[in-house]
Amino acid sequence: MMLLLWGGPAGCAAAISAARRGSKVLLVEQYGFLGGMGTVALITFPHFLYL
Repeated sequence: MMLLLWGGPAGCAAAISAARRGSKVLLVEQYGFLGGMGTVALITFPHFLYL
């Protein structure tokens, strides 16, 4: 069992890699969407506050 606490590119890659190797993975992201700062830059600021 693996618990990952970040949903940015590195956390997603780690979760995928661990799952492919047979581990059970729980990926937790604070803001409700994956992608880290790359995704945040695509979302307007007021919308980001209400997620």
